[in-house]
Amino acid sequence: MAEITKIFDGNNDFYLEALMLSSNALPFVFHFSRMLNTSPHYVNKHKELEILMCVSGSGTVYSDMKPIPLVAGEMAVVNINRIHYTTTESEFCYHCLIVDNEFLYSIGIDTDEICFEDKIVSPVFAELFEKICTEWHRDDKFRSVIVKSIITELFVHMCRDHIVKDTTNEKESKTLKKIKYSINYIKQNFKRDLSLDEVSDAAGLSRYHFCREFKKATGLTPIEFINRTRCEFAKDLLESKKYTISEISDMSGFMTPAHFSKTFKGFFGAHPSELIKKSKRVKESEPLKHRFIYNTSTDPNYNLALEEWLMKNCEEDVFILWQNRPTVVIGRYQNAYAEVNIPYAEKNGISVVRRMSGGGAVFHDLGNLNFTFIIKDDGDGINFARFLEPIKEALVSLGIETEISGRNDLLMGGKKISGSAQCRKYGKVLHHGTLLVDVDVDKLSSVLNVSAEKLTSKGINSVRSRVTNIRDVYPDVSVSVIIDTLTDKLWGRHLELTEKEKSEVKLLAGDKYSSWEYVYGSSKALSKIVSARFEGGSIQISFDSENGVIKDARINGDFFADGEIALLEKALNGCRLSLNDLITVIDNTSCKIHGITSTEIAETILK
Repeated sequence: MAEITKIFDGNNDFYLEALMLSSNALPFVFHFSRMLNTSPHYVNKHKELEILMCVSGSGTVYSDMKPIPLVAGEMAVVNINRIHYTTTESEFCYHCLIVDNEFLYSIGIDTDEICFEDKIVSPVFAELFEKICTEWHRDDKFRSVIVKSIITELFVHMCRDHIVKDTTNEKESKTLKKIKYSINYIKQNFKRDLSLDEVSDAAGLSRYHFCREFKKATGLTPIEFINRTRCEFAKDLLESKKYTISEISDMSGFMTPAHFSKTFKGFFGAHPSELIKKSKRVKESEPLKHRFIYNTSTDPNYNLALEEWLMKNCEEDVFILWQNRPTVVIGRYQNAYAEVNIPYAEKNGISVVRRMSGGGAVFHDLGNLNFTFIIKDDGDGINFARFLEPIKEALVSLGIETEISGRNDLLMGGKKISGSAQCRKYGKVLHHGTLLVDVDVDKLSSVLNVSAEKLTSKGINSVRSRVTNIRDVYPDVSVSVIIDTLTDKLWGRHLELTEKEKSEVKLLAGDKYSSWEYVYGSSKALSKIVSARFEGGSIQISFDSENGVIKDARINGDFFADGEIALLEKALNGCRLSLNDLITVIDNTSCKIHGITSTEIAETILK
């Protein structure tokens, strides 16, 4: 079903609906769409029943000219053979479900005989849509059975409580019937030269009367509808990469390539050639289509253990979405006591855990969404942009403009909404990051001890002034909306762990990530502590010395390193406090710190 979802691409055009319903995988179309007041105007009419559940924002569904206003949690039902389209004055995010008639017949529902209420408001249906969304992205042998059972339950509730007498045939005017006939006529004939006179004659109406009634029913003029139909068909041909622009222009019913290009840009904001280039860029990034895990656990120890278990045991590339209950996650090389306000964390029930990647400490709660990529290591080194670009593109599809800044941050309006970290181990690269959607910023700023040196390096005076939530600027964008968007953009086949594999993850979580020694044990107090901040991050080196020789070195910081930092610590033990000796020892160690040179480390030690 992943391939079908990609073809659909969130646009509910009748060609794509028909294409998807021809799939024998599941007899449904199900997708998430986000509409803005600047979005293209799509008009549909088909023989299948369609349901739209508003997730956030507000919009109006027009069904045979009847407006159905919706806000979050409300559901519109478009009964069969209705002309329908959606509008919004700001933003309208919704799930769309289209059900094949054969499936409905199989459960005893004849849509030719039954008509449902246009608008239904009930938490029961919102919960059922959430279940459909969860199960839709699974890839196990039970997916089809479970999705069908949920949709069957949905229609049982609709049949019991929301059937109305279908007065369409009684009230539908002869004119509206003619407009519906004209839509079918356009669908069948748009590929050739099609004049307004021909379509109005086919409908049996005068040209003036036809144009007026068509606009009233669809919100578009007949010419706009014909050109929209042609452009949607052309868009599919462009994405197939099988034809030239000139060939596509002719196949889609346009008189000349110039007219095609101008009309296409008017609808989609880009020339056909630009769409081809964009499609090629998407193809080049297709390795970032992964096996997908939507990890519903909020236990930080389990979630970090899952990442390590997958790095060790999963041969395929993986993309994970997950959340933690209130937690501080410190970097692999950080000192817990230096980075976390421990008394505040304990008082407020905030967990403290250590991840396997470098970088700085971060605060998580259920207003934060975490993402993880695990891919085979191709020797590219630490490369944040490779993973941040698809996240950035997904946010742009929601209208959220961001920029990649510094080593590993995403900024929105100059403020941080995402930080990332990486780890190279077991022949894999792990890249994980955060998205601040609706995080408790008071707790974030209170529980993290951020050095004045780091704040100064960012040109700010507090944590609060550095970060912001996405919902501060886009109040209708929730965590669930972003989950849907990232899932649509990045997921491949769903990956489900067996109970045995989950037990192994739980064992690793208990033995390692929950242990005091792993989280706090490396934070030993030593007699000399030196620190500095460089392009590659901050570094703090603690050690004892005797007769000018280093003893028991410990290295902390928010840097990123290739190899185990313990190898560098071990190499420093026994080294003389001499610049040349230190540089030689550091150069000959397999562990390398990105963005901090051997000379800079040696000079820091000798401060």
